[in-house]
Amino acid sequence: MEIMYTNGDDYACLENLQDKGMLGVSMAVNLDYTGRESCQRGHRFGPASRSCYLVHVVISGRGKYRVIGKTYDLGPCQAFVIFPGVESVYQADVEDPWTYCWVGMHGYNVEEFLRVLRSRRKIP
Repeated sequence: MEIMYTNGDDYACLENLQDKGMLGVSMAVNLDYTGRESCQRGHRFGPASRSCYLVHVVISGRGKYRVIGKTYDLGPCQAFVIFPGVESVYQADVEDPWTYCWVGMHGYNVEEFLRVLRSRRKIP
């Protein structure tokens, strides 16, 4: 497998980290990719669905996350989770665009991991 890394002033991403572990079996939580982006004003992604769980954490700025008919206004120290196969849209604010980092993951225990994380913080 080829691991790719993109790095720039506004965008960095480490990709293709999927691994089945040393025994070739699925693990509880597998890291797929990570990254960060300082978005341009009004930058939008979606509508789209993903093949893995994707957690975005807002570092600075503001934006909106829309999923299943609900819109969430988010800012620094808040996060949102994209579930596999669920269509969503997220967009940076036009006045104060966000910078966020993300981690994509899959595995048989990811939902439990996210449930525990959500019980500790407010994540839509």
